[in-house]
Amino acid sequence: MPRAKSPALRTSARQVRGTVALTLAFGLAFQFFFATNFSFDNHPLAFRYFLESTYGLLLLYSTVVVLARMRQRSLTALDLFFFTTPLALVFLSTFFAWINYKQPIIYGLAENRKALSFLFWFVFDGIRRRYELDADDVFRALLWCAAIYLVLSLLIQAVASDRLLTRPNIPDLDPRKLRITSPGDCFAIAFLYGTVSLACKRSIAHAVPMLIGLTGLLLIAQTRSLTLLALLVAGLAVLVLRPAVTVRAAAAGAVAVGLLMVGFDKDPIGSVFDYVLRGGDSVSLDDNIRAQTAQIALRLLAENYYFGLGALSVMFDGGFKRLYGPYFWINDVGLLGEFFRIGFMLLVFMIIYIRLFVGEFVKTKSLVDRTVVICVLAMLLPGGFFFHSGHIHAFAFLVMSAGATAQVRRRFDGGRREPTMSLRAGQGAGGTVRPYRSEMYRQSDAAAST
Repeated sequence: MPRAKSPALRTSARQVRGTVALTLAFGLAFQFFFATNFSFDNHPLAFRYFLESTYGLLLLYSTVVVLARMRQRSLTALDLFFFTTPLALVFLSTFFAWINYKQPIIYGLAENRKALSFLFWFVFDGIRRRYELDADDVFRALLWCAAIYLVLSLLIQAVASDRLLTRPNIPDLDPRKLRITSPGDCFAIAFLYGTVSLACKRSIAHAVPMLIGLTGLLLIAQTRSLTLLALLVAGLAVLVLRPAVTVRAAAAGAVAVGLLMVGFDKDPIGSVFDYVLRGGDSVSLDDNIRAQTAQIALRLLAENYYFGLGALSVMFDGGFKRLYGPYFWINDVGLLGEFFRIGFMLLVFMIIYIRLFVGEFVKTKSLVDRTVVICVLAMLLPGGFFFHSGHIHAFAFLVMSAGATAQVRRRFDGGRREPTMSLRAGQGAGGTVRPYRSEMYRQSDAAAST
């Protein structure tokens, strides 16, 4: 008769399967394989209409999950938020565009479809519950996803560079013709996690995710604002966690900048300012297209008493450009663009979000988990918080939920490790019977719903 596997081995195999499943879910959620209207998102492995079909299946799956949890009376506040928020965002923006610009409903749904990425929460949380994953498993899956993205992107740039160079609507003067922007968020989070872990745990092994993320940001995504924002947020995190190291690094940076100013005729700081904020070819902020978009958006909101105006699709007679000029893009002005879509209703969603975030954050005791989550959310603010970042919010709350579950497990274990191979199933080191991990997770989820 074959010998039964020990609880430790069963747990390890279960976590490995869960990590693989979560890696695949992240690979889908971070939109590398979705073709969009933005040329730099597209590449040979990005498939058209894959995004729409994925979101359709996601809506169906999340509806089934919500109904099942309601019937079992296990629906949590997080489940309710992640289900109703994307539907409300899509409805409000579509409704306001129809009221103000007579845009047909179908175009509004198409323009706001990315808000449905909030529904990835039900995939992430379902995998966490099924395979009983903790925060370390979540970060491990993210790093595997970032590494896979990096390898695939480098192969595409090396093998299919001609396909990238011939993508439509690429600016002739843009030198970044081989960039692939879609995995940028995944690379940025991996970089933040590596930097924070390196500062907290001081282990050289955590330099690997930092290097993976930074390489992806510089060589693959090549998004100026995202890269500098990730560097800024990481620098502030290190300043708080390791102030002495930050002071020494700042001194070295000041010396390097001084040498650059001596060695070059042109001011390097001014060049960076032009490159990032003004786009490198404008002479003043008055000529900056983002500043112009912000001015027009604020004026229109004031005239509409701060009710939302919605978002117009380019498929509807060219969208906003036929009304406000060819350079009016509300996605370029971040949080203001979202305020333009739904008006003061954005404040309602922010209040609900903050309430839920604080409730989950206080349950998370790990310094690394807390710092990474704060850094990720801080990175989102300038570029828009809700409409295009639902999967990132799902990731942040997944980290906090998994971290809280790990705390419950350690409380059950009395601070000890998982049972070793020599122990019988469910029996602790002192001979006392302890609950299985599934029981711990059941009680953790019940506590989270209160």
